[in-house]
Amino acid sequence: MESLDQSILLFLLQQEHPCTASWIATKVIKHDAKAKDVNPTLYKMKNDGLINYIEGRPPTWHAIKKSESESNKSEKITDLPVIQSERDLLDERITKMLGNMSIEEIEFFQKSLNDRFEAFKKSLTDS
Repeated sequence: MESLDQSILLFLLQQEHPCTASWIATKVIKHDAKAKDVNPTLYKMKNDGLINYIEGRPPTWHAIKKSESESNKSEKITDLPVIQSERDLLDERITKMLGNMSIEEIEFFQKSLNDRFEAFKKSLTDS
């Protein structure tokens, strides 16, 4: 049987967008579960470097995904983790700003940002 943190991590890895603690609780534990049922585990997982916390209203959580391309990084891109953490900060600010947009608008905006970020990473490897 999976532990709660394993179940949460598997659930978050399958999600395209960050999730609230109450949503995680209802999907991972049971329909009537509450955020307080998973919050201690979420904070432990955050401290272990498995998931990220995004401040907002409501706050959300997402898994730290290691893409295959990151595992095959070129040696000349030594500052890529710094770039990624700066991108995470930018994502948090954008999430706060996008509160009044529709899901479709947010997804379009997110795709646009991801495309620009990938082009920027590619430019680093080409130089």
